[in-house]
Parts: sequence; C-alpha cells; structure tokens
Amino acid sequence: MVTAGFYSFSDKSNVDLYGYIYKDNFNPLNPFENIHLQNGFNCFGRHFRLTPNLQIGNTYILVVTTVYPKETGAFSIFVSGPENASLNRISEYIHCLVNN
Repeated sequence: MVTAGFYSFSDKSNVDLYGYIYKDNFNPLNPFENIHLQNGFNCFGRHFRLTPNLQIGNTYILVVTTVYPKETGAFSIFVSGPENASLNRISEYIHCLVNN
C-alpha cells in the first residue's frame, strides 16, 4: 500500500466469522492490545466488513476467526480501496489452549 485512506475488508464464507485489524502487531495472549478495528455480525448477516483508515508506514494485521469454537470452513477475503492492496499470510492459524 502506497496510498493512505479507507480500505474495505470483507469475507465470503459459509461459516460465521469475526474480523479484527491490529496495528503493528498481534499478541494472542492479549487480543485487545493494539486493536485498530473489529467487526462481527452486522447488516451483512454472517459476514464481517471492516473499513479502517490505513496510513502509510504502519503494519496492519487482519485476524479472522470463527464465532463458534471448533467451527471450520473455507473463506475468502476481499479488499478494496483507493489503490490495489495485497495480503501476505503470516500464520495459518494460532492454537489457543483453553481450560474447560
């Protein structure tokens, strides 16, 4: 991204998803640290839509997770904005241990 501005991130999926955007880094042990924007269910139904104002020189991390534990399924992410944008995968998944 070389043009700052509002970019839209949305998904297409058969599962219920939440989307989060973090600025600079994502700490799975403290998921509220560095959160830039979050969105879950809305008028788009089961899909999320995030429209952050992204600035040049910052790193932004998109985290996508399912609403229900152990739910899996394929999904696609769509990005639009004032300029072409690309996403680079940095992790396929993160395992979190939860005591039940």
